[in-house]
Amino acid sequence: MQPYTGPDASPIPPPTSHQEFLDSLVPSYLSMDTDGRVMRLDSFSKVIAPGARVGWITASEQIVDRYRQHADVSTQGPSGMSQLLMYKLLEEQWGHTGYLDWLLHIRMEYTERRDVLLDACEFYVPREIVSWVPPMAGMFHWFKVDYRKHPAYPRKSRADIEEEIFHAIIGHGTLLMKGSWFSPDGQGEGDDMYFRATYAATPLEDIQEGVRRLGEAFREVFNLQPKVPANGNGIAAAQIKALETGLANIHVNGYANTHANGATNGYGNGYTNGYTNGYTNGGHFDGYTNGHTNGYLSAMA
Repeated sequence: MQPYTGPDASPIPPPTSHQEFLDSLVPSYLSMDTDGRVMRLDSFSKVIAPGARVGWITASEQIVDRYRQHADVSTQGPSGMSQLLMYKLLEEQWGHTGYLDWLLHIRMEYTERRDVLLDACEFYVPREIVSWVPPMAGMFHWFKVDYRKHPAYPRKSRADIEEEIFHAIIGHGTLLMKGSWFSPDGQGEGDDMYFRATYAATPLEDIQEGVRRLGEAFREVFNLQPKVPANGNGIAAAQIKALETGLANIHVNGYANTHANGATNGYGNGYTNGYTNGYTNGGHFDGYTNGHTNGYLSAMA
């Protein structure tokens, strides 16, 4: 995604060419490999269609051969229909140029969604107990909560406070994932507390309203004063002003829905989500000829 410039700053314009786009990406480990030590797995599930279940492996010939033998006695292969759809789209419809156009489109779409979420966080979420780092890629935003500032801590355990926050968020009509769910070994009393939000498919106005409700939930649990009074529709006056000035949709400089090479909104027959070489929204692109450089498609969960 484009760097986050802050709620009052103009967004950074998108790359003007494919080469500029590729040059802006963080180099992948594969690009630094000189003797076949790097193996990388990629998937189209978050790039083009979640139900595709098609991906590819890029590695040395010896590793790919072993992987193929393992696949023959395990997953065997991805859906033939999915393979055909990916081949028709990438090889016969888009080609490399069309695929890059799609990735640029997705990059700017996720940038816009992320910026709306972060702007709302700056306004609604209490910074005295919650912190975050602006996402640089992907479709998720992590909140770090200082649970030690809970009025009942340490009489109330970390796990109980996390559960209280979780149910308060639900009670205010929104939903985040508890960070402890992503820890395979569980989390102890001294571990940091996180909650995860997504902005993948939510309309922009719902993102703002969801963050407003999230901020209310945090303030309720930690006994903090409300941020601002709301009108009859539950929308703060400052938010209405932001909507009136176009802040919520961030359609400034004409960049939203208008991307490199004049491509405007919605590439490739409506296929959704895309990414490239490591860091455009979490995926990779290193010469995907029919699925991957060694010509081998594999199923990814």
